[in-house]
Amino acid sequence: SEDEDNYSLSFDGVDDYVSIDNTSISLFGSDWNTEKSITAWIKPEGTVNTIQGGWNGHAVYGQVSGSGNYFGISLGIINGEDRIWVYNWDGNDDKIGIEYVNSEWVNVALVHTGGSLYAYKNGELVGQIPSGETNGAMDGYQRIGGGTDNGKYFSGNIDEVTIWDRALTENEIQANMNNALIGSENGLAGSWDFNEGSGDIAFDASPSHNDGMIHGATWQLMGDEDDSFDIAALVESLSFNNQFVNSSW
Repeated sequence: SEDEDNYSLSFDGVDDYVSIDNTSISLFGSDWNTEKSITAWIKPEGTVNTIQGGWNGHAVYGQVSGSGNYFGISLGIINGEDRIWVYNWDGNDDKIGIEYVNSEWVNVALVHTGGSLYAYKNGELVGQIPSGETNGAMDGYQRIGGGTDNGKYFSGNIDEVTIWDRALTENEIQANMNNALIGSENGLAGSWDFNEGSGDIAFDASPSHNDGMIHGATWQLMGDEDDSFDIAALVESLSFNNQFVNSSW
């Protein structure tokens, strides 16, 4: 609601992360390796390292399995390109780069379905590549902000992370960007809005109730960041493409 404080989690890029101690198969379902979606609002800060692949990046979302980090969202420099990377390991490092600007909020979505990997930026499809079944990580525990196998830690703010056991459509991604979820949406497997504002538990609003444990990351009230979340600017940037905009704004 409008009078409810809106928080995000701030990650230091050194050792902060959120642990969700449920496996890929328990969260994404029996077809986890071929059908899944992940979305998140992020506001990167600082500098990133040169990385070998999406699995090696500054983690927004990934896994710790003891054998690798096989799908998710990260940041880093690959072949000289500083990007947000949506990635899936099917025996090859399948990845799509998304341009970003430091200190600016951006909505990122990964969709893996039908033998293809899709990446969305602020509700717009920015890339699609062939990508087969995810290798490994069936027993991989999920992580937000860092703590992944072979990955690095994210510096900046993360908010409203959702995971789904099905492929979201572009229209659904756009609608979910601009509206609070009620928790009973079809296929919703995890929803962490990071609005608690205190404590070390990130509550999952989905029917799964897979709460996360916060390790080091700190609560930050929207508007208290160095650069506040300017939703009006985001709406203006999307409006020229006739993107969905919540009429209540």
